[in-house]
Amino acid sequence: MYYNSISPLHFNSSGKKSSGKKIKKLIPDNNFHGQYFYKLVFSFNGTNYYGWQRQKCGNTVQETLEEILRNLFHKEDLVLTSCGRTDTGVHALGMTASFHVDAKIPPEELKTCLNKRVPHDIIIHQIELLPYFNAHEEAKGKAYVYTVKLGNYAIFLPDFCWCWLEKGDLDAVKQALQAVAGTHDFSNFSGRAAPNSVRTIFRAEFYDFSPVICFYFSGNGFLHKMVRRLVGGLHEVYTGKIQVEDFIRALHEKDYKGVTEVAPPKGLFLKKVFYKEEEWKEDILQYPPFFY
Repeated sequence: MYYNSISPLHFNSSGKKSSGKKIKKLIPDNNFHGQYFYKLVFSFNGTNYYGWQRQKCGNTVQETLEEILRNLFHKEDLVLTSCGRTDTGVHALGMTASFHVDAKIPPEELKTCLNKRVPHDIIIHQIELLPYFNAHEEAKGKAYVYTVKLGNYAIFLPDFCWCWLEKGDLDAVKQALQAVAGTHDFSNFSGRAAPNSVRTIFRAEFYDFSPVICFYFSGNGFLHKMVRRLVGGLHEVYTGKIQVEDFIRALHEKDYKGVTEVAPPKGLFLKKVFYKEEEWKEDILQYPPFFY
């Protein structure tokens, strides 16, 4: 089945539906009897969301997108599969999700339609129609960026940076960061126990966009709150609460509990999801994530 000439409803600045033309009925495609698989790549400002995953406690990105797609496709059971979860307040530059239905909307038409319907803090960048795609199962890795403002409080960036007000040792931070790349048991940097806490970090890099600095991490997978705990540990190194050796010890000794700080979610951005081997080598951070 496929849609013909979609005329979407619109959202105003408050996120509520305003008047618009009705969507035309589905027209059957008698030459197709399977499923259409859609891949979505999108950004969102996570400030007003309780993370990605649909839940009872509040508004989520998954719920917001699913409700729009269910209305479009007339499928009450349509479910989005994401590349992974994000915590409350975390942002995304290149989140990926997928769904499959027995109806077809041309990708560019669907993209235009969604961007006219989603709230102002979500943008759909790309939609592909594929023979098969699962955003979670096929992911080969991810890249995250954490943003810090040095020196004083950023009154105009309160939702996108962690402000480090203290004077500290950035050279020590860079030294500790270098130890993150490689394969480690990251159980000391996880928010909850996992059956397997071993992960491989492809790149752990420091970017100076003074007065903003960014920590870039790409790897084959990340534990719950892992990036936030790594950055929290780097802040402890910066302030002298712990030494570089203590941070490195936490990467190598599973039962070492010397690193405890957790960075706030507002500085964390999911930058990109990799679906090709060694795609991580080509990823570049050109400027702070809130400029993308």
